[in-house]
Amino acid sequence: MTQLLAPLTTARLLIRPFQMHDATAVHAYTSNAQVMEYMPPHVMSWMQTQTFVAAQQRADAQAVAIVRRDSD
Repeated sequence: MTQLLAPLTTARLLIRPFQMHDATAVHAYTSNAQVMEYMPPHVMSWMQTQTFVAAQQRADAQAVAIVRRDSD
């Protein structure tokens, strides 16, 4: 994995590349029809969520994880 984004921190947040352990939290919103109504590909299965998170660990990632510093 080539990491293009170095973790970035603010007083309250950590912005970093996704990690596989993020899949559970990501699935909490990607499996919710109300949340995903306007977001392609709409509701994701557990397998689709895992595939998405894995894809975001590559050099061509298009998304990052944003987490509260007191939770990561």
